[in-house]
Amino acid sequence: MGINNLSGYLTLDNFDTGVNMALAARYEFLVSGYEITVGGIYQPQKPWALMTTAAGSIADVSVFAEGVLEGNSDKVFVIKDDTNPLGLSTETREGQVFFSGTVGGRYSYTTEDDMFSVAFSAQYFYNGQGYSDIASLTENPEAIGALLAQGKLRYSDLFERGQHYLAANVFMNDIAKTDLSPSLLWLMNLNDGSGFLNASVRYSGLDPLSLSLGYRFNYGPEGGEYSPLGDKHSLSLSVSLSGTF
Repeated sequence: MGINNLSGYLTLDNFDTGVNMALAARYEFLVSGYEITVGGIYQPQKPWALMTTAAGSIADVSVFAEGVLEGNSDKVFVIKDDTNPLGLSTETREGQVFFSGTVGGRYSYTTEDDMFSVAFSAQYFYNGQGYSDIASLTENPEAIGALLAQGKLRYSDLFERGQHYLAANVFMNDIAKTDLSPSLLWLMNLNDGSGFLNASVRYSGLDPLSLSLGYRFNYGPEGGEYSPLGDKHSLSLSVSLSGTF
């Protein structure tokens, strides 16, 4: 037997008319040490979704997975159209059901004397609303710009344009009690070959101030999701203040 939890939600912007009504439900339970969640959300005339997640551990590695079915999507897709002078046009696919899913893991290690700790995580994401062939987005940037200017395409429709993504992150905290915490993040769109590496180091020894120095390298072909202008290097320096006032 496990611990089960069922919850439901109802929101209404206007109770009398039911405008912008949303119904959601979630059921959580345990199976052999894994926490399973199933749920869904329904909104009339808006996108709906059904989801399930699983989280647990294999040996010393924390693992997780998630699957989502989405329908009535309002995303606008770019398609090739030889009848249009631009060579491209747009369409929506409200009647299509999309599947997206992700799987990943996390491992952490700390020495007995707390002089060194590291956490490593990796994740794969399949985006059902992405393009298997994104040539139409990268080979004709003038047409994409025209569709945006005409209001037939939104900038948000161009986010997460690929179907396959990989990400990895390494974080080390307060190495040898020096108040230095370096990290490295990598993210890549496997469909267009673009991605970025973000390396940073934070120094917290000036309490309540902390300093962060970052280096970012965006790579890939011109027009790629993470490389609209091709390869690019950048540096950043930030100062943050924290405390109780």
